[in-house]
Amino acid sequence: MSGAARVRIEALSWRGHGVAGPVLVPGTDVGELVDVERVPGERQARLVQVVEASPARVDPGCGQAADCPGCPLRHLAPERQQTIKIEAHGATLARLAGVTGLPVAVVPGPPADGHRARARARPVEVGGRTRLGMAGLPGRGGISLVDCPAQTPGSRALLAAVEALAPALDQVEVDGGPDGGQVILTGPPAEAARVAAALPEAVTVLGVVLGPRGPSRPTWLRGPRAGVIVVDGDTLQVTAPAWRPQSPASLAALRVAVVAEVAAPGASVLEIGCGVGTLSLPVARRVASLVGVDLERAATLDAAANAARAGLANARFRVGDGAHAVRRLVAGGARFDRAILHAMRRPFGPELLPRLPLLGVREALYLAPSAAGLARDLAAGGALRPTRLAVLDQLPGTVHLLTLCALAAAD
Repeated sequence: MSGAARVRIEALSWRGHGVAGPVLVPGTDVGELVDVERVPGERQARLVQVVEASPARVDPGCGQAADCPGCPLRHLAPERQQTIKIEAHGATLARLAGVTGLPVAVVPGPPADGHRARARARPVEVGGRTRLGMAGLPGRGGISLVDCPAQTPGSRALLAAVEALAPALDQVEVDGGPDGGQVILTGPPAEAARVAAALPEAVTVLGVVLGPRGPSRPTWLRGPRAGVIVVDGDTLQVTAPAWRPQSPASLAALRVAVVAEVAAPGASVLEIGCGVGTLSLPVARRVASLVGVDLERAATLDAAANAARAGLANARFRVGDGAHAVRRLVAGGARFDRAILHAMRRPFGPELLPRLPLLGVREALYLAPSAAGLARDLAAGGALRPTRLAVLDQLPGTVHLLTLCALAAAD
């Protein structure tokens, strides 16, 4: 197919784009009849007109939606988005791990707009101006993240403040929060220092330098060393560069779901990837003991401080890689009843899940932002097998879905 054509959308790709024979059509749904124009040199076609619309089609409520790759499902109703994501994740688990037929519960997610606290942007041309944003779909212009309705007001304000300084940087990452937020500037140190000096004092600013081996570790430039995030009554200290949640609006519901699955009187819990204790604190309040492990030392120090501030003497935290930590705990004779596993899109690998029963773990909750990562860990085998799933749509409009997979030892 070349040039203009009228096509019927047969399926959706894993990126959420409509499939019509050999071409992909962003902004469509299965069954729709649409007029498209092929982008020269690209597999993607540009949507010109919807002739027969899906009953799930809605106004995206964003002036950049037709050009933006960031929210490929924004033109569809929330119920339809949820169905698409659950089906896609289920297909991945079936294909890569042979897992089928598990019951699926839905955890309430955030509203479509104002939920993304974090944004990564670079200088792009938008309407003849240099803005902070990202590349649009093939054949389109750049996308301004300052004007993105999915971002929180705090993240948009930080992006606007940096954009006004016309930075000559490779990348800018902002994280808007009640504390003034955090900005990570990637590029020449002198330029990063110039931008940092002009930002409000309440903002934590970090610098990253690109080198032959990739980006350097973030270094503090100015502002508070630690900020805060507020979750369901808990004020949590977060020292840069500890992880800050991308969608704070979803954390309260996530906490309820995790506590319901893991917490039990008298239980001992191991948490891999605990961060600053976002989930550790509500779980620790309802169990006998909790040990949290995280790769980032700043995060574990914050988690310990946050637990102490909450009066939780039964929570301890240590630094380390998950698999290495499990090996050390096994060698030390530690015992746990349950585990919480925070994956970061990549699988943990065969060194972690199969070893948990050596610690006495008979139940675990695997939090997976990537269905493929979860599937590869499940395919690696082990005594803990999946029993049920819950899903949380943390990022409406996107193809991303957080899967909570309950694991249990076979009797």
